[in-house]
Amino acid sequence: KQWYQRRVALTAGGETSYLSVRENYRFQVTEDSVGTYRITLTHCMNTETAVRNEYRFGIKRVTTSPPVDATSPTPAYDLPGELQAGGPPGYTCSAFSGGVLEDFNSRAHFYDLSCTHILAADLMPGGYYIDPWFIYGTFDILDGKTALMHMTFYLGRNIFEVQRGWIVHTRSGNKMELDEGVEQLVPNTECTVNYSDLHIQVSCPLFEAYYDGLMSGHIKLKGDAGTEDLRKGRGNLGLCFDSNSGWRPNWQIGRMRGQCKIDVEEPSCESEGPDTCQLSRAPQTEGSQWSSCGVGAEGACKELNCGGATPTPQQKCALQKANRINCSLKLGRGLFGFDAECPEEECDWKQAVYSQGCPQEYLPFDCS
Repeated sequence: KQWYQRRVALTAGGETSYLSVRENYRFQVTEDSVGTYRITLTHCMNTETAVRNEYRFGIKRVTTSPPVDATSPTPAYDLPGELQAGGPPGYTCSAFSGGVLEDFNSRAHFYDLSCTHILAADLMPGGYYIDPWFIYGTFDILDGKTALMHMTFYLGRNIFEVQRGWIVHTRSGNKMELDEGVEQLVPNTECTVNYSDLHIQVSCPLFEAYYDGLMSGHIKLKGDAGTEDLRKGRGNLGLCFDSNSGWRPNWQIGRMRGQCKIDVEEPSCESEGPDTCQLSRAPQTEGSQWSSCGVGAEGACKELNCGGATPTPQQKCALQKANRINCSLKLGRGLFGFDAECPEEECDWKQAVYSQGCPQEYLPFDCS
């Protein structure tokens, strides 16, 4: 008969305590007990084969956004269409067609994108390792150019996805039945989805997201943007912050070979775009690059017109919409507007987008 000696050590605040393997322990988090705890499980006193785990405990605090001053001046940008009142200005990141991404500080980048990449994430919202969130973007080729195929949202252990054709998949694999203009709670989350203004709109406690159902998407951080550019925190990941992704090329995850292989050195288009691509505007707030409009859209326009290519009608429409939505979100404007490059009949665009996605019995719009 062989006997084994097991020893469990708990280290917190520099002090080590030894626990009995025959007992169950319950840990209660208080203001005095938050912090990092390391547990070491030793077999036969052999420290070389010991199993070590680290746990971080914190207290979730609910914060509220400061009230918006209704008397603050309206941004001076001359955007097309009649824009309705929107939320407060905020840091906004956008993925455009052609492989161009505009980060939270309105800097445009060209990336070779294929399969799935981290767009934005926060491992420690509020400074604590609780309630982390991730937003992944999956890309493919549409009309000959890189396009955003769907956005996936991870919130703790819960997950849901918005897909091409204005489809929302829940963790259970079911499709949500959407009604235009009706906000619905995503099962097992604190997020809502709404099909409105030709976009799937996602609202979660710390961010908003918008997907055009075809090739472009946007992420807006909630809270006061302030007058300074966004500083990346130690828990922030993803292309919306930067491309410093270590061994993950362009923050790519999952498959990295075959059709998912990318080239981090692939250059952006070197040819000059047409005059219609001159879309960038100076920052709305002096010294705040994040309040610039049109920077990413200008880069995407050059990619779509690269080498004398002619964008397809749906690429032109999607780009114009994405440029307007990007600027409206970051400056706190409403989303409704007119896009001259899009079909005159709204149902023509709805049917075109719907036809690009998987079949669904219940459509979020009525074009009968």
